[in-house]
Amino acid sequence: MGALLVTYTLSSLADGVYFVALPWLALELIGSAAALGGVLALAALPRTAFMVVGGAWADRFAPQRLLAASSAASALVTGLLAAAASGWLSTPAPWMLYVAAALLGVVDAVAYPAASALVPRLVASERLHRINGVMGVLLQVATFVGPAAAAGALAWGGSGAALLLSAALSIAAVAAALVIRVDPVDAESGYPDEEPSDAASTGTLRAIADGFVFVRRRPVVFAVIVLMAGLNLGLAGPIIVGGAVLAEMRYGGAEVFGAIVSAWGAGGLIGSLVASWRAPASPVAWTVALTAVLGIAMALWALPMPLVALLAVTAAMGLADGWLEVHAYTWIQQQTPLAMQGRVMSLTMLALVGVEPVSHLVGGVRAETSLPGLFLGGAALTLVATGVAGLVIARHTQTATPGSP
Repeated sequence: MGALLVTYTLSSLADGVYFVALPWLALELIGSAAALGGVLALAALPRTAFMVVGGAWADRFAPQRLLAASSAASALVTGLLAAAASGWLSTPAPWMLYVAAALLGVVDAVAYPAASALVPRLVASERLHRINGVMGVLLQVATFVGPAAAAGALAWGGSGAALLLSAALSIAAVAAALVIRVDPVDAESGYPDEEPSDAASTGTLRAIADGFVFVRRRPVVFAVIVLMAGLNLGLAGPIIVGGAVLAEMRYGGAEVFGAIVSAWGAGGLIGSLVASWRAPASPVAWTVALTAVLGIAMALWALPMPLVALLAVTAAMGLADGWLEVHAYTWIQQQTPLAMQGRVMSLTMLALVGVEPVSHLVGGVRAETSLPGLFLGGAALTLVATGVAGLVIARHTQTATPGSP
């Protein structure tokens, strides 16, 4: 398990570094905000589009090898860009940056489900919340440390040095991934029996279809995934896009936006840490309840309040979000046979990160017309998703037979 945590940390740090260095290189070479936006979009869109493919591959091939291969691919792409940016190769043309961003998005689409599919193969069901909580903490730390390291490398040696740092971290992640050993999981592990369909013996498209069918036939699992998608659609755009506009219009500058993002991140880190201590008796009920609380808290952003109150609300929201994501994620893993983990968790990852670019885009458009409307709209979407998911969960929980998932 330690090797997986090291691999996850190193690859997350590498992502955090290139996420800063690559757009900066685009600004240096092209000199426009549109280029920066294009690079970010071409990193996000392939990650979303290929996530289910990555999930099918995680079930079809050894996920630890996929982790090693994805880190090696990331090292190759960022290493070549580093060489070009440092003058060791010809200066990269703008289209090369877009291709590199898209390739790195595909790499993430393979790495995320592979890591998710590995965890249940390494620990028993009752310990999942601990490992997922620790991974949540590591991700939050990497989210802070990676960009900070990128900024230091940029100041020292420019984009080439920062991209070289990302490549070095990815190479270290390859070495850690190659050390991961997966032992056979015994019958007492707590996971459901294997499904008849096996991704190793079917094509990728059939394996993806089987994953959708598996989730669709389990209404409570489906409802929790949809609820997580509604939560991220409702919060991501208002907090990131709306937070930036709010900081400028009401509180006076970019440093306030940094404080808002930091408050959210600090809350999320604490929430992940708390989630690793103890599993709740009814994780689905807690997920629904906390999602409703988050929707109400989002509506508070529309009210004029002192900055300290806004930061307190934001930190509390981050804590609740970090806690419920760990336990909702863990509960879905516990309902899923090991042979289906990659495909089901890829759909869960879509709900967690795949919908965020859409929320950012909608948030940008809505913030232009009404900032309070953006916050109230995000709150309404979150609460509607909570209500619909809650009704589905209540209905199928009441009618479920003993032993059903």
